[in-house]
Amino acid sequence: MPPMKKFPLQLKSSGFTLLELMITITVLAILLGIGVPSYQDAIRQNRLATTTNDLLASVAVARSEAVKRGTLVTICPANNNQTDCAVNDQWSNGWIVFADAKGTVGRVDIGGAGVDDLIIQRSPPATAAKVTITNPGVNQLSYRGDGGANMPPATTMLFVLVPQGCVNPNGARRVLVNTAGRAIATRVNCS
Repeated sequence: MPPMKKFPLQLKSSGFTLLELMITITVLAILLGIGVPSYQDAIRQNRLATTTNDLLASVAVARSEAVKRGTLVTICPANNNQTDCAVNDQWSNGWIVFADAKGTVGRVDIGGAGVDDLIIQRSPPATAAKVTITNPGVNQLSYRGDGGANMPPATTMLFVLVPQGCVNPNGARRVLVNTAGRAIATRVNCS
């Protein structure tokens, strides 16, 4: 029997071939192209939900504090220092809830003789969330001691919250406050 020939040992290569690397990069690019926009929309919707819940919570705090204190409690868009109501209707800059017991209704009157308005809650601006809150011409919402909203009969107050870059159908939120003082949030179109 003739002797067996010995072949040199073949070393296994480690790593990727250029073809495997290009296929992997192509698949990754496709997945990122599909996943990133939906992820950004999920973040946008999450921020919108947080801001909507903050507004609903502040409205609920204003109503419950009015009943608890038996006096007027107001929620209004905050000025830059969040120490008083803004002179405009820009709710996107945050808002404050305060006991509006004495002095000018809709103004935080602190420091005057016999004036004792107390800021109960401050909500920071929604700038990080990039959510626009509109309620044209409305710069305050007050609750009476009986829990009812202090607005004309058969009137409702409407806040519309729209995230930046909103393109989803039903991607915005509407917060409706009725004369009884109840706040309800619903999904609406971005436009």
